[in-house]
Amino acid sequence: MNMPTKDAASRDLEELAAGRRAIDAEGQRRLPVLLGAWASLVFLDYAAKDHVPDRRVRWAVTALCQAATLGLGLLDSRSRPVQPISVDPADTGPRAAAPMAAALVGWGVAERLLVHGLRRSHLPYPNTLVGLILAVGRPAGYLGVLRLAPRPRTDG
Repeated sequence: MNMPTKDAASRDLEELAAGRRAIDAEGQRRLPVLLGAWASLVFLDYAAKDHVPDRRVRWAVTALCQAATLGLGLLDSRSRPVQPISVDPADTGPRAAAPMAAALVGWGVAERLLVHGLRRSHLPYPNTLVGLILAVGRPAGYLGVLRLAPRPRTDG
């Protein structure tokens, strides 16, 4: 194996950097669409609980919304064939694991308390209000948790 020249090495590093930029740009285009779809599904699911009188139809709407949410997540995962492999768990993982776990548990508890509180509030359409709040809050929470996730080092 021959040592690459300085120009060849520089060209190869620039090609890698361009590939990273392209992957990051694609992720920035995809994420708002995915979060918007998930927000729409959660709003539809909760609004159906107030506006659809038949219990079986409400269960069907919930099942369809949950299946679509899961399907979107699986399609998103499948559409990203390039995964970062240079994450050093000893470097970023332990620092991020505890805050991420606490954020996820706190997020779930806060949602359940919100749903329970609004359903007992005697508002005319409490589930629709919950759906609206969750449609805004879940994408914001997802972005917050995403910031806590370990990322590959960018210093080489």
